[in-house]
Amino acid sequence: MLSIIFFLSLALIPNTQEKEKPKARVQIEFRLVESSPSEGLQEVSIESTAEKLYLYKDVIISNNDVIAARAIPSYTINRFDVEIDFSEEASQRISRITAENIGKRLAILIDGKVIVAPILRSIISRKAVLAGNAPSFTKEEADELARKIVAQ
Repeated sequence: MLSIIFFLSLALIPNTQEKEKPKARVQIEFRLVESSPSEGLQEVSIESTAEKLYLYKDVIISNNDVIAARAIPSYTINRFDVEIDFSEEASQRISRITAENIGKRLAILIDGKVIVAPILRSIISRKAVLAGNAPSFTKEEADELARKIVAQ
Protein backbone atom coordinates (compact mmCIF):
# COMPACT_ATOMS: atom_id res chain seq x y z
CA MET A 1 0.00 0.00 0.00
CA LEU A 2 1.23 3.47 -0.83
CA SER A 3 -0.03 5.07 2.33
CA ILE A 4 -1.43 3.53 5.47
CA ILE A 5 -3.33 5.73 7.87
CA PHE A 6 -2.85 4.63 11.42
CA PHE A 7 -5.46 5.74 13.96
CA LEU A 8 -4.56 6.17 17.61
CA SER A 9 -6.50 7.36 20.58
CA LEU A 10 -4.42 9.85 22.51
CA ALA A 11 -5.05 12.06 25.49
CA LEU A 12 -2.43 14.68 24.76
CA ILE A 13 -3.82 18.14 25.23
CA PRO A 14 -3.36 19.61 28.70
CA ASN A 15 -6.31 20.95 30.66
CA THR A 16 -6.98 24.45 29.33
CA GLN A 17 -7.83 25.62 32.84
CA GLU A 18 -4.21 25.11 33.94
CA LYS A 19 -2.26 28.36 34.08
CA GLU A 20 1.14 26.97 33.06
CA LYS A 21 2.99 28.13 29.96
CA PRO A 22 2.65 25.64 27.07
CA LYS A 23 5.76 23.74 26.03
CA ALA A 24 7.26 24.62 22.67
CA ARG A 25 7.66 20.97 21.62
CA VAL A 26 6.40 17.53 22.54
CA GLN A 27 8.71 14.56 22.03
CA ILE A 28 7.00 11.86 19.96
CA GLU A 29 8.43 8.35 19.64
CA PHE A 30 7.25 5.11 18.06
CA ARG A 31 8.83 1.97 19.60
CA LEU A 32 8.14 -1.75 19.58
CA VAL A 33 6.97 -3.34 22.83
CA GLU A 34 6.45 -6.85 24.17
CA SER A 35 3.78 -8.15 26.52
CA SER A 36 6.29 -10.22 28.53
CA PRO A 37 9.49 -9.15 30.25
CA SER A 38 12.82 -9.94 28.63
CA GLU A 39 16.41 -8.88 29.15
CA GLY A 40 17.11 -5.38 27.88
CA LEU A 41 13.47 -4.27 27.83
CA GLN A 42 12.15 -1.46 30.04
CA GLU A 43 8.93 -2.03 31.98
CA VAL A 44 6.38 0.70 31.31
CA SER A 45 2.67 1.28 31.78
CA ILE A 46 0.25 2.68 29.28
CA GLU A 47 -0.71 6.14 30.53
CA SER A 48 -3.86 6.13 32.69
CA THR A 49 -3.96 2.31 32.85
CA ALA A 50 -2.38 -0.43 34.93
CA GLU A 51 -1.34 -2.40 31.83
CA LYS A 52 2.38 -3.26 31.87
CA LEU A 53 4.41 -3.52 28.69
CA TYR A 54 8.10 -3.99 27.98
CA LEU A 55 9.64 -1.34 25.78
CA TYR A 56 12.54 -1.76 23.35
CA LYS A 57 15.23 0.93 23.48
CA ASP A 58 15.32 1.51 19.72
CA VAL A 59 13.25 4.47 18.55
CA ILE A 60 11.63 3.77 15.17
CA ILE A 61 10.15 7.24 14.61
CA SER A 62 10.84 10.51 16.43
CA ASN A 63 10.23 14.20 15.82
CA ASN A 64 13.31 14.24 13.57
CA ASP A 65 11.48 11.87 11.19
CA VAL A 66 8.38 14.04 10.89
CA ILE A 67 8.40 16.42 7.93
CA ALA A 68 4.93 17.88 8.49
CA ALA A 69 2.03 17.76 10.92
CA ARG A 70 -1.40 19.29 10.44
CA ALA A 71 -4.90 19.29 11.81
CA ILE A 72 -7.36 17.39 9.60
CA PRO A 73 -11.11 16.86 9.96
CA SER A 74 -12.03 13.80 11.99
CA TYR A 75 -14.80 11.32 11.21
CA THR A 76 -16.69 13.01 14.05
CA ILE A 77 -18.40 16.23 13.00
CA ASN A 78 -16.66 19.40 14.25
CA ARG A 79 -13.69 17.41 15.60
CA PHE A 80 -10.11 17.11 14.31
CA ASP A 81 -7.19 14.67 14.23
CA VAL A 82 -3.49 15.30 13.64
CA GLU A 83 -1.94 13.89 10.48
CA ILE A 84 1.84 13.50 10.48
CA ASP A 85 4.00 12.88 7.41
CA PHE A 86 7.27 10.96 7.65
CA SER A 87 10.48 11.65 5.74
CA GLU A 88 11.40 9.25 2.93
CA GLU A 89 14.02 7.53 5.09
CA ALA A 90 11.61 7.21 8.03
CA SER A 91 8.88 5.87 5.71
CA GLN A 92 11.18 3.13 4.48
CA ARG A 93 12.28 2.29 8.04
CA ILE A 94 8.77 2.12 9.52
CA SER A 95 7.47 0.18 6.51
CA ARG A 96 10.19 -2.45 6.94
CA ILE A 97 9.84 -2.69 10.71
CA THR A 98 6.04 -2.84 10.72
CA ALA A 99 6.06 -5.46 7.93
CA GLU A 100 8.36 -7.62 10.06
CA ASN A 101 6.21 -7.16 13.18
CA ILE A 102 2.57 -7.60 12.09
CA GLY A 103 0.65 -8.92 15.10
CA LYS A 104 3.02 -7.28 17.59
CA ARG A 105 2.46 -4.00 19.39
CA LEU A 106 3.83 -0.57 18.62
CA ALA A 107 4.01 1.95 21.46
CA ILE A 108 3.45 5.64 20.84
CA LEU A 109 5.17 7.81 23.43
CA ILE A 110 4.60 11.48 24.05
CA ASP A 111 7.19 13.14 26.27
CA GLY A 112 8.42 9.70 27.40
CA LYS A 113 5.01 8.32 28.39
CA VAL A 114 3.33 5.44 26.56
CA ILE A 115 -0.01 6.84 25.47
CA VAL A 116 -1.19 3.88 23.38
CA ALA A 117 0.26 0.59 22.12
CA PRO A 118 -1.93 -0.80 19.34
CA ILE A 119 -1.36 -4.15 17.66
CA LEU A 120 0.12 -3.77 14.18
CA ARG A 121 -2.50 -5.01 11.71
CA SER A 122 -0.89 -3.62 8.55
CA ILE A 123 2.21 -1.85 7.31
CA ILE A 124 2.64 1.81 8.23
CA SER A 125 4.30 3.83 5.51
CA ARG A 126 4.16 7.58 4.81
CA LYS A 127 1.64 8.91 7.34
CA ALA A 128 0.02 8.40 10.70
CA VAL A 129 -3.14 9.99 12.05
CA LEU A 130 -3.32 10.72 15.76
CA ALA A 131 -6.93 10.75 16.88
CA GLY A 132 -7.74 12.29 20.25
CA ASN A 133 -10.25 10.92 22.68
CA ALA A 134 -13.65 12.24 23.75
CA PRO A 135 -13.71 11.86 20.56
CA SER A 136 -10.85 13.55 18.73
CA PHE A 137 -9.57 17.08 19.21
CA THR A 138 -11.01 20.53 18.78
CA LYS A 139 -9.46 22.46 15.87
CA GLU A 140 -7.36 24.48 18.33
CA GLU A 141 -6.11 21.36 20.17
CA ALA A 142 -5.19 19.62 16.91
CA ASP A 143 -3.40 22.73 15.59
CA GLU A 144 -1.48 23.08 18.88
CA LEU A 145 -0.40 19.41 18.95
CA ALA A 146 0.69 19.54 15.29
CA ARG A 147 2.71 22.67 16.03
CA LYS A 148 4.36 21.04 19.06
CA ILE A 149 5.31 17.90 17.09
CA VAL A 150 7.24 19.88 14.45
CA ALA A 151 8.53 22.69 16.70
CA GLN A 152 12.30 23.06 16.86
